[in-house]
Amino acid sequence: RTPLLTLILLPAAQPSKRRESRRLTSLHAQLYPHWEAFAPAADLPRPHNARIASVFSDLNDPVAFYNAALKAARGEFVIAVPAAAVLPEHALFEIANAVALAEPESVDLLFTDDDDLDDDGNRSCPRFKTAWDPDLMLGHDAVGAIAAVRTRLARALGGLRPAATADLAHYDLMLRAGATLLPTHICHIPAILCHRLDDPADRL
Repeated sequence: RTPLLTLILLPAAQPSKRRESRRLTSLHAQLYPHWEAFAPAADLPRPHNARIASVFSDLNDPVAFYNAALKAARGEFVIAVPAAAVLPEHALFEIANAVALAEPESVDLLFTDDDDLDDDGNRSCPRFKTAWDPDLMLGHDAVGAIAAVRTRLARALGGLRPAATADLAHYDLMLRAGATLLPTHICHIPAILCHRLDDPADRL
């Protein structure tokens, strides 16, 4: 099975061309080919990959942008990609492989480990997460980035809700998703599939 994945490249509160270039470069380098993406037009070079749509370029608010992209998504799963993040080349392959190995319709939320990446390419602060733990989630966001949510579930939950930050809006969505799912339908992929750029701005 080769599920189509929809990536939503969240807009940055403080745009950085260098940071966005790194995010887009990591997306173009993905080994897994079955994906589409939505990104603000201001973040895209000319020309850009035809699989990245920019029809919502007038939406600078991450919550509004996510919800508009969610409405248009064709993928089986949606993945919010923070502005301050890059994906290793095998990230989408690992996510798609976990979906393919599961029984049909038996997984609705997948999340991964992550770490930090500085300007020199040095990695640090790995975050190795546990399996889904609802009690732990009540204390802090134990999912973080990257998380893949079944598209129809994200739509049924109403997408992101307004919050003080994009972090909190995504955390809220993960809590609501977890409350509706059996633990067996939530999968932790024990691999670092997101590098958080060493920049405090726009972290999800």
